[in-house]
Amino acid sequence: MMSSRTVVLSFASLASLPILATPLVSQTPGCNALQLTRSASYVRIPHNSALVPARITVEAWVQLASNFPGRGTIARKNPAANAESWNLRIETGRVNFAVRGSSFASLWTTTRLPTDQPVHVAGTYDGATLRIYINGVQSASQTAAVGNIVSTGGDLRIGQGDGSSTEQFVGKLDEVRIWKTALSASQVASGFRRILNKQTNEVASYSFDNNYNDSTGSFHGSLVGTGVSFGPSMYDFGRYTTHPKGSLVGTEYAGHVSNLGDLDGDGHEDYGVGHGNHSSALTNRGAFRAYSGRDHKELFGYEGATAGARFGWHTDGGDLDGDGYSDAIIGEPGRAGNRGYIWVISGKTKAIRYFAQGTGTGEFGDLVLAAPYLDADGLCDVVTTDGMDLVALRANGSQLWRVTPLSGDRARSIDLVGDVNQDGSDDIIIGLPTYDGPSGTDEGIYHVRSGRDGSLLFSLRGGQAGMRAGWSVAGIHADINGDKVPDYVIGSPGYNNKSGLLSVIDGRTRAILKNVIGGSGQELGLALCAAEGDATGDGTWDVRVTGRVSGNGRVYVFDAKNGTLPGYLQGGSSSPNFGSSIVGIETNGRPIADIVVAENDVAANIWDGCPIDIAPRHMTYGATCDGTGARRPRLAVVDKAGIRVNGSYTMRISSARASSATALQLGVGRLNLALDALGMIGCKYLLGQSIVTSTRPLDGNGIADVTYKVPNDVTLAGVKVTFQALCLDVGGNGFNLTSSNGTEIVHGSRL
Repeated sequence: MMSSRTVVLSFASLASLPILATPLVSQTPGCNALQLTRSASYVRIPHNSALVPARITVEAWVQLASNFPGRGTIARKNPAANAESWNLRIETGRVNFAVRGSSFASLWTTTRLPTDQPVHVAGTYDGATLRIYINGVQSASQTAAVGNIVSTGGDLRIGQGDGSSTEQFVGKLDEVRIWKTALSASQVASGFRRILNKQTNEVASYSFDNNYNDSTGSFHGSLVGTGVSFGPSMYDFGRYTTHPKGSLVGTEYAGHVSNLGDLDGDGHEDYGVGHGNHSSALTNRGAFRAYSGRDHKELFGYEGATAGARFGWHTDGGDLDGDGYSDAIIGEPGRAGNRGYIWVISGKTKAIRYFAQGTGTGEFGDLVLAAPYLDADGLCDVVTTDGMDLVALRANGSQLWRVTPLSGDRARSIDLVGDVNQDGSDDIIIGLPTYDGPSGTDEGIYHVRSGRDGSLLFSLRGGQAGMRAGWSVAGIHADINGDKVPDYVIGSPGYNNKSGLLSVIDGRTRAILKNVIGGSGQELGLALCAAEGDATGDGTWDVRVTGRVSGNGRVYVFDAKNGTLPGYLQGGSSSPNFGSSIVGIETNGRPIADIVVAENDVAANIWDGCPIDIAPRHMTYGATCDGTGARRPRLAVVDKAGIRVNGSYTMRISSARASSATALQLGVGRLNLALDALGMIGCKYLLGQSIVTSTRPLDGNGIADVTYKVPNDVTLAGVKVTFQALCLDVGGNGFNLTSSNGTEIVHGSRL
């Protein structure tokens, strides 16, 4: 028994166990750099006139080796002596950028770059002026009226110039990008810290993630020579990838984006993009694409089989079959004359299967929500709408409950709010913004409903005509006021003549903790999502919210704890639908808030960071069981960002018997042993082998926390452990003990 509040994990004894003798296989980092030595080595890209635009930006991250020679080329178009179309290089530490038009123009910085330090450099030419930027700040400029850049043929070389030893770059190169425009100072400053894939005016982009490919797909390179290797990126990049409409046709492209969970078992959450009105061959058949969170590549895609089906209109993800892989849940509300279907795509096998359908013509599947714990079986359940009804479905597709929240109104928004009534089941929040109440038309209302049986726990009207309260809703996945009950946010974009209103609600008391009003015409609250991380650095998960400025969409960081909007993402100069659908996601194993942003009928965009080698991972599994008052003990990780070498994380037992005690067991492996024979009806023992037990008193709400400290030992990255809580519940069953679900933890790499 451990008496301290923090348990320091000793893995010395665990490492000898077979299941831990070989940690998870280390995966190659998704953000590498090109390492070049003095050998005559470089990346060759065959000639193409597109690589010589009339106006240009060439940029790269560079790290000069300590033995960097006097001169080294970053990138050069045409290696022939005195014939380059353009050239970006370093000489005696100074940056040189040159272009050839009607004559040759060359610009030098006076600033000298250091060795063994990552530095971003960029050269631009707009037809009249050459400019060089260092770390996003202009360092040099000069007039260069040489007209359009001319193509002189020849290959593009990265890391070498004219073939002489004096032109060999020595050190690291990364994120070499060529644009067919002269980026502005603000564009250089805002983009140089990010990996930008397939952006407007981007001609070619080389990230050197274990290959020499152009991420735009147009101009792949190949290696010449042997003095080249790949190594970790010199900078902790952010990534920005756009998934454009491409070959898909019809409106509602990227009508909905979703966090699908970890489909492929690599430890990184994946994401989905639904295109409900895709109309290739069949009008409004719909389409869906799933993408890897690790590298943003497509994992799989499906299209609707009938006209009008709107396959992919709304989507989510969760493990419905208990195989340890998340599955994609796809709503198809127009199928069979608006009867509506829901489909499930296995994350493990990528096979699609029928899940459930509606009872009439209520567009069943118009909203879909993965709900991991509604019943006690440990499998993910699904909540959807069917006309005016809210319907909960078990993991096998059978109905768990059906309720009609309001006759005449249907839910527009839905989310999990967490277990606010502390019965062991996740509860659900829905928004009905077209509700006409005492305050007038479209006053709006939201409901918090029991995940266990659909009964109403709480509701609140908007209080103003046209307010559209509940247009968006979001469970924060965080406890704003420290009472260990999750809180939530309501968006009302019509408030105060479309200024918009965000209301932060206390999950326990239902009191309004914060009200934040938007500016004139901002429509704050058009979309909401939990940030899946701490975007502001105050230790509390934040929220993302969509609003508008001058008619264009913005996605703000909402600090729900302090009621502020400290930052935002913005679309282009004409992007009213930017942020039409948003979802928080954790793609890279770092404690930062990543996000997928849809711009309806234009693109889906993801902002995240470079993935680490082994990402922290946690997943719940196995059944729980009823105790006194039908309370089901739940076990979850409170602060998953600390699940890593040299980190710490807290396991929280909740919804157990109040003012009792619990024993939290740490072990290895999974088991599924029924305990009915002991009198623990419906309970399961879920650990393969128990190693450490920590006892704690349960407070008056049936909650206890146990914090674990992971030693600073890099060999522990990838080590997998499992947890389960046994809770004292006198009279709860014949054995006076109830059991929680299991939680499996994979410890991530040290940051």
